[in-house]
Amino acid sequence: MQTSRAGYQAVQASTKDLCEVVLLLLFGWFYKRRITSKRPALPMNDGAEDFRTGVFSCCMQERGCNCFWAFFMQQVRMGDTFQASGVTSFWAPTAVFVASRIIANLMGLVPGMPAGLPTTSMFFFQAVFYARWRNALRRELSLPRNDCGDFCLYSLCAPCLAAQEANEIDRLSGVYVGCFKIEIVGQPLIAR
Repeated sequence: MQTSRAGYQAVQASTKDLCEVVLLLLFGWFYKRRITSKRPALPMNDGAEDFRTGVFSCCMQERGCNCFWAFFMQQVRMGDTFQASGVTSFWAPTAVFVASRIIANLMGLVPGMPAGLPTTSMFFFQAVFYARWRNALRRELSLPRNDCGDFCLYSLCAPCLAAQEANEIDRLSGVYVGCFKIEIVGQPLIAR
């Protein structure tokens, strides 16, 4: 009886994850086609010493679509930010997320695995990649490195950092990313 219940829970978790991945891929394809492919070139940093918005002020912006994308389709928004800055490809954050879900599901099949450990470890697995890309973004924007801080923050609130990075890239490139469109709101601050 115990084995069949565990098997049912594993199938249920895998089905939920599969639906989540399919939605992520569909929204990602749509976002890339409608927004990322229409972005202007990213200008250089305007002299800022760090990101202009605070980590936890991501949703206090006038226009909240970056917050929406960061919290509901985080890997899509990260892909746009990292591709616009030349850090990695649009689909790389999605690939890391999918790999982490597969690993978490496999860990969940191990007998005696503490409940919650596979999901918790997924956050740390993703943070390794995301913090590395954030430091590459910092390098592109001539901002100081913060390896340990970025890893810890990505482990705790990845959507907050994704929105912060998105706000910075959008501000520098003079665009506003709406929910399904891109709008040029000004000239880029400094052309490359």
